[in-house]
Amino acid sequence: MTGLATIDHIVVLLLENRSFDHMLGYLHLSARPDVDGLTGRETNVFNGTTYGVTHLTDLRLPADPCHEGPCVQEQMAHSNGGFVSSFAKVAGVSPDKLGVVMGYYDAKDVPVYDSLASQFLVCDRWHASVPGPTIPNRLYSIAGTSGGLVTSPSLTAEFDFETVFDRLTAATPPVSWRCFADNPLFSMLRLIKTYRFSHDGHIADLDSFFHLAAQGELPSVTWLEPDYGIVGNDEDDDHPPTHIHHAQRLVGRIYNTLLGAANEAWHRTLFIVTYDEHGGLYDHVTPPPAVDDPTSRVGTYGIRVPAFVISPWVARGQCSTQLFDHTSIIKTILERFVPTPEGHAPAFNARVDAAQCLAQLLTESTPRTDATRVQLPPKPNEYYPLPYSPLIAGSPGSQPPLAPAVRSLNDYQRVLGAVGNDVLAKRLMT
Repeated sequence: MTGLATIDHIVVLLLENRSFDHMLGYLHLSARPDVDGLTGRETNVFNGTTYGVTHLTDLRLPADPCHEGPCVQEQMAHSNGGFVSSFAKVAGVSPDKLGVVMGYYDAKDVPVYDSLASQFLVCDRWHASVPGPTIPNRLYSIAGTSGGLVTSPSLTAEFDFETVFDRLTAATPPVSWRCFADNPLFSMLRLIKTYRFSHDGHIADLDSFFHLAAQGELPSVTWLEPDYGIVGNDEDDDHPPTHIHHAQRLVGRIYNTLLGAANEAWHRTLFIVTYDEHGGLYDHVTPPPAVDDPTSRVGTYGIRVPAFVISPWVARGQCSTQLFDHTSIIKTILERFVPTPEGHAPAFNARVDAAQCLAQLLTESTPRTDATRVQLPPKPNEYYPLPYSPLIAGSPGSQPPLAPAVRSLNDYQRVLGAVGNDVLAKRLMT
């Protein structure tokens, strides 16, 4: 038995808002001609000034580039020539910092990624599902649609889409799955009507993931959510302007735990690491058109994002040029755990049905035994003000307010913060 049939555990981690060239474009510059990354000749022109790609020395960005739908359309204009002009509109960005949006990191900046790229498989045609922000893309990752949404929704947003998790639960027998969130109040699943106030047994805290993973006792499908920085001081989702070593440490810790799992669970594991969207940061590849249901009305992929397929069943140090997006994750889960009698993924919706399955990347005839642990970079020695102090519980039946913001929140943090408040208020009423 080889390939996808050998996989008992699919583990997915979706990080936040970095483009492929920004995080992995350096690979082409460092003797990986198989990777479609940076050549050093990429430019944007704004107000008569040419901005080239440049190595960033600061591991925190000075601002959060715009990544709402209209901003991404500007960035993609003229063969991805509008990143600097878009960044120039962000409040507080000084003229001398405009070139930051064209910047990239290298091997010494992303040591965990550099090790994973040399040991496993990088995808250089993995696109965000939507040319827009976090929530539409995360909806595509679990439901294959955003219902046409290409901007951030309101604070009261709730979506009634069928998800891949619904299919797993409805299977005969049901397929085990669980979402592990740094704070279960703020899980992306809470945006889905079915999971807003129920299924708490399916939404656990991230600490319990590490325990189960070490014991080799993960469910069939594991969905991981990092610390989004809504409450606390340990944001590790990689959302700008966060220090990138927080996410490097998270990814490395997850990988090392899976690699060392008991009962040889590693030999039956597929670990997928990618980002929901590009965060307004430069990438040189123009997104292609995409298949969608008429109700979705998106019809194109978003900008490329970093993506790793990590398993002892993938070839060492390879790069896939196949077109993938987040719905490839759904396709792969369905094909492995709820296949048709012919062994294929069942019909889901237009985008998922058209997606490429990751099974084609599991090419080894036997599981490789040469994988090694990655070394984590030191924890950044930094402090930044809390966006919120901890949740304040109000009297039963009242809305428990969040304490006043100390620093501004991004749109995703605001929406999930409101959702978390909603969930907590409901619990206080029961």
